[in-house]
Amino acid sequence: MSTSSPQGDTVPDPSDTRIVPSAAPARTLYVDTIGATVRRQRERLLVQESTDQGRKTLAAHPACDLDSVILVGQGAHCTTPALRFCLSRDLTVLLLSRHGKVQGYLSPPSSTKRVDVRQAQYAATRRPESRVLCARAWVGAKLHNMQRRLYRRACRNTCPALERALESFDALERRHMRADSLDVLRGLEGAATRAYFQAWPALIQREEPTFNFDGRNRRPPGDAVNALLGFTYALLQKDVRAACATAGIDPSLGLLHSPRSGCPAAVLDLMEPFRPALADSVVLSLINRRAVAPEHFESRDRGIYLNKSGRTAVYKAYGSRRTDTVTPPDYNRSLPYVRVLELQARRLAEALTEETDFTAFRL
Repeated sequence: MSTSSPQGDTVPDPSDTRIVPSAAPARTLYVDTIGATVRRQRERLLVQESTDQGRKTLAAHPACDLDSVILVGQGAHCTTPALRFCLSRDLTVLLLSRHGKVQGYLSPPSSTKRVDVRQAQYAATRRPESRVLCARAWVGAKLHNMQRRLYRRACRNTCPALERALESFDALERRHMRADSLDVLRGLEGAATRAYFQAWPALIQREEPTFNFDGRNRRPPGDAVNALLGFTYALLQKDVRAACATAGIDPSLGLLHSPRSGCPAAVLDLMEPFRPALADSVVLSLINRRAVAPEHFESRDRGIYLNKSGRTAVYKAYGSRRTDTVTPPDYNRSLPYVRVLELQARRLAEALTEETDFTAFRL
């Protein structure tokens, strides 16, 4: 169980009032202790476990310092009064499996208050040209951010794998600018992602067999690196889902990703540029700075997964990273990453309702 770190306030620009996100990130409360229960005490949330001597308080946080609560695995609980309290304070409660799968959300009714955004979103799905424009923005931004991550490594110490990947990105970028269909854009995104992960052994600067990486796999993850990637993507998905709720976007109705039952397609759309920019940087930092070790993983259910101490390391690293500041494109001040996610959702909502161009996040 851990929480991410707070960040100081920033002052919004009055000229950006339509799309300015909240001033500063609050913290996410991760409850990952078997037998722990979240309870309400006045304006606070307590995390307690039962002992022979009674209830032991593991953590206590004022609700005003939190933006969400994550219950990990079947052993973490939350009382009904605490759930009602979270909803009354606009806190999202997320259920996350120990494998890192997002199992569901409990969100306040305010998440559906923007009917105009929903209507515009539904209309856009019926206009192929609108879908292609947004998809091109997301794919282009993801290609750019993956290329930037590889280029930063190549500037310090290049190798044939990095050179090949960067050459591939140059060609894919030229094709992306001419792409005029969703199928072509999806194919380019898939090719770029394969080239990107083929170069990852050059980004992992650690001589440890546990962190050997032969490519992306999941369901189940076949190695420690994929276990880290899958779990960190789940935390990113949680933050993007909250951003969609703030902006009034239907999380299930995507433009790049085709809507299908049980798939948060719009969340996956908005996630794409942030996978290399936010989540992948967390994974590489955890490995290269030796914040995770072989003992942080376990083999079960035909896959490799993080154990409790490993998940705690990810919570800490991701919680710190989401509060790092960056200046988004066409914006005149820096924001914490968690608020850049919100800004992206708001910009998408504005582009849909006003039928203007959408600018995806680029490093």
